[in-house]
Amino acid sequence: MALPYTLRVYEPSSYLVREGDAPEQCAVLLSGFAYRQKQTGSGMRQIVSLHIPGEPLDFQHLFLDVADHNVQTLTRAEIATISRVALREPGAVSCLDRPCDLRQHAGRGIDLP
Repeated sequence: MALPYTLRVYEPSSYLVREGDAPEQCAVLLSGFAYRQKQTGSGMRQIVSLHIPGEPLDFQHLFLDVADHNVQTLTRAEIATISRVALREPGAVSCLDRPCDLRQHAGRGIDLP
């Protein structure tokens, strides 16, 4: 079984997830930096986390049907996106238990044990 994904490069300040959207994919940050933010009651932006290469950005969307925050790139970033459907397949989560350089698998998917 292989876990399919798509690679894409985003420019600084690009939104990967917007609060209120219904996400269909989850993302892994391969290079660059990103951050998670929420809008406060007064309309200000509050940064709640900073992400470094290798981190999943929004795997909580496996369980949430509507995004409760924004994810935005801080720098130019390479992102691998994986569909929620693929991540819900039996055995897909085992891929997350081991380090994997997604760039070496481009276009082929990630082999699962």
